[in-house]
Amino acid sequence: MPDITGCFLCELIRHLAEPPQAGGEQLYLKEFDLLKQFPALRGDLGEMDFLPRGSVNLAQCWIGPARARTGLHYDPLDNRAVQISGTKRFLLARPGTVERAGALSTKYDSWARLSRVGIAELAAGGGGAAADDFFAVDLEPGDVLYVPAHWWHEL
Repeated sequence: MPDITGCFLCELIRHLAEPPQAGGEQLYLKEFDLLKQFPALRGDLGEMDFLPRGSVNLAQCWIGPARARTGLHYDPLDNRAVQISGTKRFLLARPGTVERAGALSTKYDSWARLSRVGIAELAAGGGGAAADDFFAVDLEPGDVLYVPAHWWHEL
């Protein structure tokens, strides 16, 4: 067992376990290489039948409490969202939807392309978007959602 005293992840988990404070910031951890930090967890993943062999390029995770949100964005790589506990609603839009609406953000993120509007505003504003460009998926513990590269999503 690795020595985890004073580790950042431990402090974050302690923070997540505390009741939320009114008006307090909802912290979350993104792009964390959990398997690099704790390699013994690889054995717990089993064969990962839901993933084609050789398809995993990066094994990073996103850890957050209830009500933690990300804005509308797409990732240049395919993603699998694995819901471990609680529930999470993913809102998705087809590739090109944000671009047709002229809603790309100029803000830079090395792992994602960002929208300057949320998905609700995008769906309400037209801009070439059609009703069938948008999807909602509710994940429960044990569910896995495949999000292909360039699919816009907000959670």
